[in-house]
Amino acid sequence: MGSYRFLLAWCVVIEHLATGVTYVSHTGMFAVVGFYVLSGYLITRSLNDVYAFQPIPFWSNRFLRLYPVYFVLLALGLPLVLGTPRAAEFFPEVWKKHPEFSDWIGLLTIVPMGISAMQWTFRPIPSIWSVGVELLNYGVLFAFVARRKYCAVLMLVAAACYHIVSLLKGDEIGARYFPFYAALLPFALGAVIYFLTSRSYQVGPKVALLLCAPAAANCVMAGVIGGAQNSISFNVLFYLNLVFQGIAVAGLATLRPQPSGKIDSLLGDLSYPIFLCHWLVGYIIALVLFPGEWRGIGLMLATIVCSTGVAYVICLAQDALLEPLRSRIRGNAAVSNRQSDSAQFGQIDRAAGWHTRRRFAE
Repeated sequence: MGSYRFLLAWCVVIEHLATGVTYVSHTGMFAVVGFYVLSGYLITRSLNDVYAFQPIPFWSNRFLRLYPVYFVLLALGLPLVLGTPRAAEFFPEVWKKHPEFSDWIGLLTIVPMGISAMQWTFRPIPSIWSVGVELLNYGVLFAFVARRKYCAVLMLVAAACYHIVSLLKGDEIGARYFPFYAALLPFALGAVIYFLTSRSYQVGPKVALLLCAPAAANCVMAGVIGGAQNSISFNVLFYLNLVFQGIAVAGLATLRPQPSGKIDSLLGDLSYPIFLCHWLVGYIIALVLFPGEWRGIGLMLATIVCSTGVAYVICLAQDALLEPLRSRIRGNAAVSNRQSDSAQFGQIDRAAGWHTRRRFAE
């Protein structure tokens, strides 16, 4: 799953930094939906298998996973965006020079951005709005969706009804993409995948790769028709992407452990820092190497390489400073979970089983 998350992060960079190339104008949108399905699966799995819905360990690790890296990049991004005169040319939608009070609330808490992302008109880290969507959906998963299979199915049906009504009303696709309640559909799908995938049934890498292929082919097809647009054909491909992302996640969820597990885990760790830093990295590269060229294939390729390098440095710092604490929190939660199971049901200690699963626990 780590490699898949890594590729999804690259898809986001491709869309954002190759603006004007219409056949990749949808790759970030399709990738974000994939992230949501993955998160729905992974968070449901970690809540059930590791944290047992213990609020303090779960939310503590969520905070340590998402906020410290963001705050560091925000501290670096603020003077860069506010102190360089050409920042508004690079991304005028959110790099305005005079943030309002409400902008600061969103910057520091992230969560409100998940309600109405495009109303937050000052975001030095532009992609952070989707983290607000994730956090709000984590809350829904924690409170309801991840607790029982029927809860996940009910939410999947309810969220599908919202999308159907939105389509019938003729809403633009943003209404079914940006707000957190639109993302309930892929998150609930990920949760359903957790409850339906068998722990005893495992597939090999060739089968898993084959199950990922439809999502890639669908993304290519959307590019062939001209990328993101408000048309019937694109809407069909948008929802096919959701279905195919679910198939890919189901395949990866049942993939048997591979010798390349450490590499896969590292690539997965790189995905979030890449997702956060690529706008800032791209802007610096544009100032230094591509003066006056704010988008294009060359800038996109350079940003992919450099943002991956920056993400690797961030991961090294995380491993040294934060991961020991996060591991202790996970371990204590898992021990408490096993002790509770043993006390109530006389079950055998499942330490070995938890050890094989913990790299999936976000």
